[in-house]
Amino acid sequence: MVTWADVSQWKADGVGQIGDHLAAQNRQVLGLQDEIDGAKPVGWAGEAADAAAENLRARCQELEDLAARLSAAVKIIDDTEQAVRDLVRSVETTEDFAAKNGFRIDNGKVVETEEATGFLSSVLLQVEVEAILARAGQIDTELNSVLKRIMAGEIGDAGATTLAAAAAAGEDRIADEQRHRDLLAKYQVKTDGTTVWPSGLTGWLAERAGFSKEKITQSEAKLLDDLQMRKGLLGLKEFADIRQDALHVAEGKFEGKGLTDGHADAFRHLIGTR
Repeated sequence: MVTWADVSQWKADGVGQIGDHLAAQNRQVLGLQDEIDGAKPVGWAGEAADAAAENLRARCQELEDLAARLSAAVKIIDDTEQAVRDLVRSVETTEDFAAKNGFRIDNGKVVETEEATGFLSSVLLQVEVEAILARAGQIDTELNSVLKRIMAGEIGDAGATTLAAAAAAGEDRIADEQRHRDLLAKYQVKTDGTTVWPSGLTGWLAERAGFSKEKITQSEAKLLDDLQMRKGLLGLKEFADIRQDALHVAEGKFEGKGLTDGHADAFRHLIGTR
């Protein structure tokens, strides 16, 4: 877990120096392409020639994998350098605001001094401190994850046949993963608990009317309870009829497939909410 003392000592320039060193090493590897191209024997045939060609292909593959991994490392470290630079600015701004308003930050907690300006400033500071620590943890986790996968050989050249293409593949792999994380952070629905609905008196009446209880998310149950409050039991029955119609249509469209977290389920939700 990253602490405030940790982030207070983070230095973007140190991260940048590592990235510069790796980038220089990667340029040396990419510069070997001409030598690889010139190493292919011309007019040589036989078992020895075949063995030499096979050995050359193996060495080329090793270099292509190395180029991909070095480029991936350079990309994640460059991204980390910028992220750390932004984080350090946030730390400095937050500590400056704390000092000017009579607070100090001790082990991630906002502490009042005799010159403290008020409760609101304390709350705002604590929220900012927690946001900075959360972002620091994310930066640390992402960097550690990518470097572990590079060291384990999980990032390769994606079938490239030149060193430049292999390097591009390694860099693209990191960029694609970053876009994926951004999409998840922006659009992924948070995990919701489940409950059995309807419950209480409504559940008892539903059972008497021949309707079975279902396990649904707590958010869905809250919406249905609200619908009952506004429309009564007849409103719930109308909704149930629409839902059943949507389910039948979805089953027909997708031949009964994907009814749970699949295309049919998404189609049912869409039709059921129109």
